[in-house]
Amino acid sequence: YPLCALAVSDERPVENVLRFDFVSPPPAVAMAQALELLFSLQVIDEHCHLTDRGKTIVELPVDPRLGVTLLASGELKCAEEILSISAMLSVKDVFLHSRLSGRKKEEIMMEFAVMEGDHFTLLNVFNSFVLSGKSKSWCHTHGLNYRVLERAGQIREHLRAYLEEI
Repeated sequence: YPLCALAVSDERPVENVLRFDFVSPPPAVAMAQALELLFSLQVIDEHCHLTDRGKTIVELPVDPRLGVTLLASGELKCAEEILSISAMLSVKDVFLHSRLSGRKKEEIMMEFAVMEGDHFTLLNVFNSFVLSGKSKSWCHTHGLNYRVLERAGQIREHLRAYLEEI
């Protein structure tokens, strides 16, 4: 969502993103969908200017949807969980599918799966990783990518730092 970045550029703020001289302009439909999403998230107003909320969201190095969720998580008293879920959504697949046979893969995925959905499954995986002491051997036993989970932990801490600054 570089559209937000265009609107807050210190050097030359963009007043009308629809008329911006892109090197390689996105398709009009994609631009309209992006603006519609940013408007629905209250990141931009009806004139495509950043709102106060939008000025905060652009400071976060995540998709605007995650940014809005991260900001709301403090008020909703679920910031720790949302930090973990956001970090897990920011990395590639944590499951090592290629190393596992069909039945074994399914068993491992079911070990972490919860009825509430994939986001809570990712939270379950991350929390279990932390409870294991961030063990490499635990990851191997459970068919999980240690490096990806380590990266999710780093991203989580970076996001926490951003939120503390805001």
